[in-house]
Order: sequence, then structure tokens, then C-alpha cells
Amino acid sequence: MYMEKTAHYHNTNLLEGKELVDADDKALHMEERIHRFLKKYAGREYTPWEIHDYFPEYLIGSIRRALTNLASDPDRNVFDTIGEKRKKKERKGTSNFMWYYKPFTVNEQGQVKMF
Repeated sequence: MYMEKTAHYHNTNLLEGKELVDADDKALHMEERIHRFLKKYAGREYTPWEIHDYFPEYLIGSIRRALTNLASDPDRNVFDTIGEKRKKKERKGTSNFMWYYKPFTVNEQGQVKMF
């Protein structure tokens, strides 16, 4: 099965043309909103469900995808707790990893990069 690659939208339902462009734009807009939210509350950690509480108009799966996309982009400075295997117990007893924005990083030479 062929899936056209887009930057933000994961085209699992095989959209084409304008429909695909519109879906990608919508996914980018959602990522931007979530990124601004995390940046506003830098250092705080949020599960996808906690973010969903702020953005109930988005599907939880779309929020999870947006968080994965943000964490995969080194210029966004969004991190998750997956590598640390640190989770928060919440809805219906399920544990979820958390995502957060870090306003700076320090490289191996000790140089600080601000975001």
C-alpha cells in the first residue's frame, strides 16, 4: 500500500491532492498550538490526556502523534519521559509517559543553547 509522505499528517487513510494538503496544514496548526502550550509552561510535564483537557477539540491519537512529531524535531526542544521509563498513572488506572518543553540545552562542550 502506498502512502504519500507529508511533514505532519500521517496519511493512513490515503488522502490525495488538496485533501492531503489541508490535513497536513491542520496537523501543523495543532502541533504549533501544542508547542506554544508546552513552551508557555516550560518545565512542566504533561501526559497526552492532560493536553487533551486543554485542547478537547483534538482526538487523543492526533495529540499523541503531534507530541511524537514535536519530540522528533530537535529544533522544537520538546522531550518525553520514555527514555527514563517514567510515567504518570491517570485515566482508568493507565500509566502514560509525559512530554515537556525545555527552554535550553547544554552540549558536550558546556555551551548553552537557548530556545
